[in-house]
Amino acid sequence: MDQNLSRFTKIGNWIATLLLGNTRELIIRIDERLSSFVVEMTEFKVETKAELKEIRGSLKEHGELLAVHATMFSSHAVYQVQNSPISPSEKGKKLLKDSGFDEIYPMIRQKIFKHMESMRLRTLYDYEKEAELAIGSFRNNPIMDQVKDYVVDHEDESLTLIFQIASWVVRDDYLKEHPLPPRPR
Repeated sequence: MDQNLSRFTKIGNWIATLLLGNTRELIIRIDERLSSFVVEMTEFKVETKAELKEIRGSLKEHGELLAVHATMFSSHAVYQVQNSPISPSEKGKKLLKDSGFDEIYPMIRQKIFKHMESMRLRTLYDYEKEAELAIGSFRNNPIMDQVKDYVVDHEDESLTLIFQIASWVVRDDYLKEHPLPPRPR
């Protein structure tokens, strides 16, 4: 029976060659190419799935960070009055008082002013940003321990936030004694 099947296969192949000619070879090549293409696409699908999973994880992390920053921004907005220049709201003033910064400020005021005087500031923005840097320079000074203790007990209110609000107060205080220099026209 195998011998008969073998003869039929040979005859079938011979007839196919006569009838189809080169077309049979083309069909075989196309079949081989399609098989390799299917293998490549399967590998690509696996790689793409892995990459998409990685991207999805990264997007989730970035989304969480954005949510944290959005929350911080919206919660920090209650500490300021949107004027030009920005000034502390009643809640901002209360934060400076509750954190102990108001008690500390008179003790460091002259050092902050001396630092600001050395910077040759020209604009209110310069006053504010340099005040924030000058206040921040006391971060590791024991005089700020009371404020840092407050921050530990009130995790929604950061040292950076307190320094930012304080910089508005220092800016305005400094401006009283050091008017803005005239601008060249």
